Amino acid sequence: MKLIERQGVANKSLVFPFILVFILQMYSNSDTVVYVGCGERGNEMAEVLMDFPQLTRTLPDGREESVMKRTTLVANTSNTPVAAREASIYTGITIANTSRYGLQCR
Repeated sequence: MKLIERQGVANKSLVFPFILVFILQMYSNSDTVVYVGCGERGNEMAEVLMDFPQLTRTLPDGREESVMKRTTLVANTSNTPVAAREASIYTGITIANTSRYGLQCR
């Protein structure tokens, strides 16, 4: 949350994805969090990719782990065709189900 506080609320559209994924990472017992940015602006997803590795969570054994280690981002910007944006939604669902059932992507 320190990163969000540092940025302030100047970029309101970026705050919600940060808070959502950060809360899922911190308080869930999941192995993977899949964030699908469908129709997002390109600079917002670039900021997520640059800033997320700095966020950490404390594991039960006291070690620090990067939030990005368990996060999968699927991004398709707003200037892409509708069919491509729709495909990114199905891609995110497929990745989440693959992780859910313990399958490994190769």
